[in-house]
Amino acid sequence: MSLIHPPHSNRAIDKPEANYEISFSEIKRSANPFSLGKRIVRKLKRLPKDILTKLPIVSDFYRYYWCFPRDVTTCRGVYKTFSEAIRALPSDSRISHNQSDIHECSAVSELVSRTLGRLEPFDYPLIPWLKLAFTDSSTVFDFGGNVGVSYYAFQKHLTYPENLRWVVCELSEIVKAGEKIAEETKSLNLSFTTEFANVDGVDILLTCGTLSYVEPSLAELLKPLKAKPRHLLINYIPCYEGKTFITLQNIGYAFSPYKIQKRTELLASLASLGYDLIDSWKDGRTCSIPFHPDRFVRAYHGFYLRLNSNDCNTSIYSEKQI
Repeated sequence: MSLIHPPHSNRAIDKPEANYEISFSEIKRSANPFSLGKRIVRKLKRLPKDILTKLPIVSDFYRYYWCFPRDVTTCRGVYKTFSEAIRALPSDSRISHNQSDIHECSAVSELVSRTLGRLEPFDYPLIPWLKLAFTDSSTVFDFGGNVGVSYYAFQKHLTYPENLRWVVCELSEIVKAGEKIAEETKSLNLSFTTEFANVDGVDILLTCGTLSYVEPSLAELLKPLKAKPRHLLINYIPCYEGKTFITLQNIGYAFSPYKIQKRTELLASLASLGYDLIDSWKDGRTCSIPFHPDRFVRAYHGFYLRLNSNDCNTSIYSEKQI
């Protein structure tokens, strides 16, 4: 499977789902709703900042029309599919992470240079489980691993197996940048691919934040494999207890569909493939969707799961305990 977002032709403004959003249906029906929304928000911006950000409805309006086009990681809209979310964007929008000039962008280049080799606070829970996995495994499939940021960061905290093979699965333009950095740093154990199918037969599947940008569930991706990974390390994904849905996220240089998953649904789908939940953890990051208070995400989650086998113990933690 190639990591490419669905086509984005024939876009149209979708009908809002929540009653809060429907209250602004006149704007949705206007010839240019985004332009009209901006004009109204300019008037609202004359209000004090605490009213703009805290007053119900006004806050939603401000975040939907003003913050979303400007602020990185902000989200808006609730959709059933990636293609439906994409159709809700203006026709001239840049969509998905796979931009040809992504690493020519000064902001992106600065971010990569600043974070390469640095472990983020939300990654520390992975260390003991990755260390444990390395006792019987030496191949890692890093799904959505950017230019290899986890490979460079974890090597400062772990002793890698001598025969380590670390494969990063990414979009084509990011792969080009990653291969260049790997060559410059002489990282011989690090390689890149654009095909998820190459995870077949690999011991450890590591994915940090990526599952939200991929429409199929992880279980759907793993099901066809002949030899599934024994260890699943999933980190930093938005989960809540409501129904799984798609929203749109500002990723800085473009916009992208963004999946918010039902936590119990994610774990149940992996359990159906024979994976035991061993540990889970949370990060305090939140995610709110304007006009959809029922979709509020209170935390980002991480999980360690292990495939059932004769030489693997059953889960030491139950879902009720976590």
